[in-house]
Amino acid sequence: MAKKPLKNQINGFESEEELGRAFKASAAIKRKMLYRDWRSWEARELQGLFGVPDHLLVLWKTCGRGRRLVRIVSFEIKREKWKRALIQAYRYSAFSDYSFVVMDHSYVHRALGAIEEFKRANIGLLSVAKKGRVHWHFIPVLRKPYSESAKHFLRDAIRRHLFGKPTRRKREGPTIKWSVL
Repeated sequence: MAKKPLKNQINGFESEEELGRAFKASAAIKRKMLYRDWRSWEARELQGLFGVPDHLLVLWKTCGRGRRLVRIVSFEIKREKWKRALIQAYRYSAFSDYSFVVMDHSYVHRALGAIEEFKRANIGLLSVAKKGRVHWHFIPVLRKPYSESAKHFLRDAIRRHLFGKPTRRKREGPTIKWSVL
């Protein structure tokens, strides 16, 4: 059995905050998830949802008859604790079309040993190297959020925030605190 490297021997990120900054700065995310004619908007640490995703990407395009198609992608960023990240990312499936775990590339081997758990939960896995390169290990399939009320709550809030449009639904529950990138 191989020896576990000492913390100072790993050339990864010093903290989750540093990893988060490298992830948010990477254009690779948009290139991979964004279709040619889709627009995007990003936010971080949204409060008022079922869980607090570290990063949220909203993709949209206008279809025929002015109808807007929206996709919500949530990301949980963890330096090395993949099990905790997987549980949190699964929670975000309540309101997201896609959920991902983002890890430090120096520690992702631990999660890759359990990649079947990510596939079973339909949670994507990617890692970010110290120099900013994004490695895609598993891309989930598009899936409807499992909570209609959480999905509608978030989409209505996004519609009001991005497009200034009131919704017909009665506003219930907590309000979302926006922290825009």
